[in-house]
Amino acid sequence: MLQKIKDRRKALIFSKMREFEDDICLVLSSHGYSPEIVTNIDDVTEKILDYKPPLFIAEIALLPEFPAQILAIFQKARKTPTFLIIDDSKNKEKLNRYVEYSDDILRVPLIDDNIYYKIRKAVNHNELIQDNQYYQGMFFMLKLISPLLLLLVFILTV
Repeated sequence: MLQKIKDRRKALIFSKMREFEDDICLVLSSHGYSPEIVTNIDDVTEKILDYKPPLFIAEIALLPEFPAQILAIFQKARKTPTFLIIDDSKNKEKLNRYVEYSDDILRVPLIDDNIYYKIRKAVNHNELIQDNQYYQGMFFMLKLISPLLLLLVFILTV
């Protein structure tokens, strides 16, 4: 059984393209991410549910035929990660189904500068969303606590 890790620096890569995994892992590591490579859908499901990774990069050929299956995994994990797709131009129809749900597409052959830019953009977007969710939660807590604080001040001054 996997130990649950709630680390915002975890990245999950679903791929069997060994020649590109090194480049992607190098870029992710330079951004402070801890990339983990998975090669089958059962492991992907387990890792997403346990780790709740903020970044998910998947090879289009390995993804389920319909996006609803992978989106259901995200929903079950209660976290939608930044979702990048590696496209080898062989699965156009499948890619068209996933385009609206992915944050960006990494096209093969991967160009180092292009990988760096797209992953950096996704990483920054992901951090911005997480920070926004944190501050929204803090604001919500303040809204809940403020009447109690006012009541406490009123009781102490009377």
